[in-house]
Amino acid sequence: DALPIYLLLLTPLVGSTTTCFPECHCEVESFGLFDSFSLTNVDCSGVGPHIVPVTIPLDTWRLDLSSNRLSTINETMLSGRGYTTLVSLDLSYNQITKISSSTFSKLR
Repeated sequence: DALPIYLLLLTPLVGSTTTCFPECHCEVESFGLFDSFSLTNVDCSGVGPHIVPVTIPLDTWRLDLSSNRLSTINETMLSGRGYTTLVSLDLSYNQITKISSSTFSKLR
């Protein structure tokens, strides 16, 4: 009997949008009973190389920076308060030729 309650607590509810970095799209997924927990998906794909660094919400779990013609990735691009909860970072379809050794040092 307890299984359906656990599924209810862990199943994301319909996502809603929230204020986001210009040219990006943010979708909030709420979890748990009474929306007690939420995570934000930030989509900044296809915007262009001027997009970084991106200020992201504190509860961001996924950041999509794909298809932005990025050539260099460094620590300052991936730092800030929202980056501490980041679980997924999509840098695909860019033109990355240089990644500094400390780029990912502030990510968990």
